[in-house]
Amino acid sequence: MKKVKTLRKFDRYDVLRVFFLMGERGKVAREKLSKLSGIGEGSIRSILRILSKRKLIVTTRKGSELSSKGKKMFNEAMKLFTLPKKIKHDVFKDGFDAYASVVKKYEREKIKELYKARDFAIRKGCNSAMVLICNRSGSIKIPYVRKWNFNVLHEELEILPNQLVVLTSSKTRKITEKGILSILEYLSEEIAELFKKVTGVSKCQRLA
Repeated sequence: MKKVKTLRKFDRYDVLRVFFLMGERGKVAREKLSKLSGIGEGSIRSILRILSKRKLIVTTRKGSELSSKGKKMFNEAMKLFTLPKKIKHDVFKDGFDAYASVVKKYEREKIKELYKARDFAIRKGCNSAMVLICNRSGSIKIPYVRKWNFNVLHEELEILPNQLVVLTSSKTRKITEKGILSILEYLSEEIAELFKKVTGVSKCQRLA
């Protein structure tokens, strides 16, 4: 009888989300990882296997945590961006929770075509997406648009001049975070390369 190959219920962005969860929380049990990430336990088991093969985590009976190699990579990531966090201000006014990430290093030419960044998040299922820039005076604006500012975000985020803020919203935290990660990957080749080191595949490839 021919063996039927089942389709994965997770993608490379889910692998990244689990990796960053462990970087943020330390040792986490599989059941807790499933609850926090919104990913089924079976998929979590497969994701942990991927990260273990890449020597990025160590697993015990009490849970999994980043290895020394994994911690080093996590610290490198935190120099490039902040982890997505839920914000209180309703920037999109679309009825969904909004999440934000501050981008510390990026390629300036990418902000000239930010519609492409938004498209990445929409393709991941996000309802809304936007990239803002903190200018030299500290005002948070849409690049090249003078009319509006989003300075209220200073109340929730630590943003320095010339840094970017990536914002997305959707019906679930899982989709929203994946939308942010896809935009981060677009804005910086350094971030894209780091994501590849974690997952073992680039944004143009699928997990084997």
